[in-house]
Amino acid sequence: QENSDMLVDETQQIVFTSGTFRFGYRAIPLDRVGEITDVQVSEIIDGVERPYTPGSTGEYGFTTSVSDGELQITWYFPPTGNSTHTYIIRYRVVGGLRFYEGGDQVWWKAIAPDHNFPIRSSRVTITLPETIAQDQLIVASYGAEATTYYGDQGQVVFEAQDIPVDQEFEVRVEFP
Repeated sequence: QENSDMLVDETQQIVFTSGTFRFGYRAIPLDRVGEITDVQVSEIIDGVERPYTPGSTGEYGFTTSVSDGELQITWYFPPTGNSTHTYIIRYRVVGGLRFYEGGDQVWWKAIAPDHNFPIRSSRVTITLPETIAQDQLIVASYGAEATTYYGDQGQVVFEAQDIPVDQEFEVRVEFP
């Protein structure tokens, strides 16, 4: 955003393969942000986005809390197993952009190392407030090996495949 806030939309397609599950979980490190606000959770059901109720631990509800330096988002759904579900987590990051003399930086841990299941694929798209020539950008990724490419509107896109258990995926874009 022009005020340096970052709007984040995470889409998680989860394949439940064994057992019965009743909740999902996302932890976002707070050590390099001012705050995270405007949290929303929803699920795509039959092609329609269904919002979850904030502050609820009932089915189709979600809660947020801060613990151990992380914002923890937990969402609840009916007992689920042997199926695929798509969840969307949206939030505003205030104070997450890093300012340096050489250029401003978006530096984001898209996947924390605390997942106990492999991640088949991840795509992180950074859309800057304005289109900036590729030769003026410095891009990097850390943890999982990633491919980087540039979109039509000046976006920087990082893609990683087959991220093993406990491996992180972090991205950085520096711009003037």
